[in-house]
Amino acid sequence: MRSFSTRSLLFIGSALAVVLVAMVLPVLFGTSFAQPLDETGLDSLGLSTTADDAADEAEPGQLNSELLEGLRLLRTGQLRPENRTRWVERFSDPSLALNARHLAPLFEIGAESLAQIDGARIAVARRDPQLIPLMFEAFLNSKMSRSTFDPDIFERLLRGLQSFSKAELRELLVEMDLSFVALASRQRLDFDWLEPLGVGEEDELSVLQPSQRRAAEQTARVWLEELLAGDHGLTPLQTDSGDKAFQLFRRLEAQHLAVMLRDGSEEDARLALEVAVQRQLLSPELKEALRVRLEKQPFAGMAAQAARLQEPGLNRVHLYPVVALEEQLADREWLLSIAREGAVEPLVLVSAAVILAFLLPLLAARLVRRWEQLWFRLAALSLAPLLLLSIELVLAACAYQPAMELGPTFNPNRAPPQLLTERVLEGEPYVVNLPGNSRQLVHRRDKPAGSLRVVTLGESSVHGTHYLNEESFSSVLERRLAGSFGAGEVEVINLGVGGALSDEIVHYARQSYVLDPDLLILYFGNNDLADIYRLAGFRAYSAGGVALRFVLARLRVARLLSSLLPDWALGRVDAEGGWLDSEGLSFEESSFLRRVAELNLRSNMERLVRDARRQGVDSLLVLQAQNDDMCGPTNEQDDSFHSGCFQQALRRVAYQVAARTGVPVVDMPQALRSHRGMSPDQGQWEGEIFQPRREGAGHELFYDTCHPTRLGHQLIGEFIAPTAVRVLRLRQ
Repeated sequence: MRSFSTRSLLFIGSALAVVLVAMVLPVLFGTSFAQPLDETGLDSLGLSTTADDAADEAEPGQLNSELLEGLRLLRTGQLRPENRTRWVERFSDPSLALNARHLAPLFEIGAESLAQIDGARIAVARRDPQLIPLMFEAFLNSKMSRSTFDPDIFERLLRGLQSFSKAELRELLVEMDLSFVALASRQRLDFDWLEPLGVGEEDELSVLQPSQRRAAEQTARVWLEELLAGDHGLTPLQTDSGDKAFQLFRRLEAQHLAVMLRDGSEEDARLALEVAVQRQLLSPELKEALRVRLEKQPFAGMAAQAARLQEPGLNRVHLYPVVALEEQLADREWLLSIAREGAVEPLVLVSAAVILAFLLPLLAARLVRRWEQLWFRLAALSLAPLLLLSIELVLAACAYQPAMELGPTFNPNRAPPQLLTERVLEGEPYVVNLPGNSRQLVHRRDKPAGSLRVVTLGESSVHGTHYLNEESFSSVLERRLAGSFGAGEVEVINLGVGGALSDEIVHYARQSYVLDPDLLILYFGNNDLADIYRLAGFRAYSAGGVALRFVLARLRVARLLSSLLPDWALGRVDAEGGWLDSEGLSFEESSFLRRVAELNLRSNMERLVRDARRQGVDSLLVLQAQNDDMCGPTNEQDDSFHSGCFQQALRRVAYQVAARTGVPVVDMPQALRSHRGMSPDQGQWEGEIFQPRREGAGHELFYDTCHPTRLGHQLIGEFIAPTAVRVLRLRQ
């Protein structure tokens, strides 16, 4: 065997010594030779130089390798919830030398949503004025969807900013670099509007000339100065109190559109004006751009298109400062008494009708010989429907799904996203809500033995889109159920999705079965009734076309035939199909669409309840409530699409679904009115329609037509609880 030389042994010994020193130094001096988080430049994170400057002015602070590793783990979003909480509590300790440079990586553009949520919790808990620039920029980034749009990020950061004095805010924000807002507003405009409605390359659209950037920055600076000089602090930044951040984004988008309208090609100008009409953006800059374009280089139809821009009306803003809520409620159930009726599936009815249409002439011809010729003609005409019906029945037997199972009936291009995914966190199986749609939550995949799970399904009113997760009615309900069953015995999982339609919510319910729920709580319907009217206003849609989509989406044979046809046979795509029609809908068309929307909503609610029943899961339907101050008296024939109020339509659908499925229904509108001191007889009943007194559930409980305030969320959760307790006890 060849022996090692002295030189070789010295070389190996030196190498081992270097490795040993490299391992010991970080422990002794609290540093790391890996890229340390407190040395990461903010420019690489997509954050502005203001936060960088604030970090430079802060005490440098030293974090040992254990704490740096903790920050790295938070950035990954791969920790179990209890360990995330443990690290957040540790970094929230004000005695820890933590500064903006340490926290900035948690807020970088593209960071894990859970990391941003944890960063917000830490920043708010520390209450360090030097974090103000970082917190304000992260708030705007989340609010603009430049990073993850999540109220547990932007709303929590805003709550933290509101805890600082006006002097502290002014000192650290008045000179803030707002250049990122100019570019972000243009990118948002491109992504949401210009690219979907127009033709152009993304990098081509997002280019901002220096003059445009300077103008946008100046607008943002004036906005910030006015905000800091106001009498209400940062309260007007809250969505429920005027949402001045959103108003800034609209103003900046209007400026970008004004440049396109004034200086762009005819194609760009037409596109800019169409977006302005759809957004109803009539700013001073747009007015001036319209005047210049009409004088110098008008295009065909420009005047008529511009006439659809309306002056912004007076918008009375209600302020909802964040205060502690204390409500004492009686344990009364608000169930509607609805008799169960028999229901026949539509496919069965259609099949019976076609078969009878074929058999009756045959029977008549056998009885009356002179009808034979008539029978042969009718039989020939019936062959095609019978063939299609046979194919439909075969496809149903083969579990071939109709188009409505793949996406929304009236907008098939909008496929329901996946809300949940399974992950292994630190060796244990979890179900994680994917970011961008539902609340960013983490749940154990396997339900603890003996415990109960409730899933809330619906739109933004369930999601609690602009409030903290713990303020949503789902969390209120969980706390209330804990008082009845014991802490940790009932888990309420919020699967609400802002803007969701009932077609999509059916899919979300099916996704929730991986969580083994015991009860589904359904609170939705408003979006369906509003969205169908919005769609029918586009050139690619018509009232008759919408109704045809409703029928075809339910036929398996229609989906099969569509998949077999070549692309050219399906018709060309209208490049301006997403543009608004020049004429609005008539009263008759609106009424017709309302009936179609109600039928679609009822159908989806029924199949959701029946699907859940087949899975052994109970359902509870909560009648969606609306703002009585904004939704005046209506009649049975029509709810106003223009007002966004559908009180009677929602009630009709709930009655029909309950009668056909037996699902219990909580009368939330009446429950909320009772909170304002109204008994059921304080109003006027007309058949199934209740015309409430105007002192009902108004602006105190809703900040617009349908979105609950913090108090509204608390009351909804409280009023659902008694019925939920009874249903869950029956399961036990």
